[in-house]
Amino acid sequence: MKLRNVEVYLQKKFDKNFKFEDNRNNPIPLSKLKKDLSQTTVALVSSGGLYHQSDLAFDTDLNLGDTSFRMLKKDVSFEEVKIAHTHYDHKFALEDMNVVMPLDPLKALAAEKTIGQVADHHYSFSGFILDLDLFKRQINSISSQLKADGVDIVILGPA
Repeated sequence: MKLRNVEVYLQKKFDKNFKFEDNRNNPIPLSKLKKDLSQTTVALVSSGGLYHQSDLAFDTDLNLGDTSFRMLKKDVSFEEVKIAHTHYDHKFALEDMNVVMPLDPLKALAAEKTIGQVADHHYSFSGFILDLDLFKRQINSISSQLKADGVDIVILGPA
């Protein structure tokens, strides 16, 4: 399916002003790691729509998507994590949440000293977000929190 066809569909169905942000020709904003990997703090950010059962679920009825995020602590039990996302099949995520938020493998990397430590906080969005301006503000908020937590590496996990 062509990107333009998807854009037209989204304009007709959800928002007549919607435009994809085309970053294909922009440079990839990478930063060189300034310390050894074994000294780093690593966090996860997922678009899987994950939230702790004590938190408010993502609003899956919003036409432009729910731009909010949820924080999950590194010691969260996946039995306490729910999914609010209507644009992917949850089958495998419900069998093993590590599919969309690989906390256990990250903890294993820390235990074997490949990375320094697992960050205290990790974040989830519910994908299918069409309000890109508001979403960028949320990303900036998370970015500030990650910096405050001393995070060196963020692994982005699309659902």
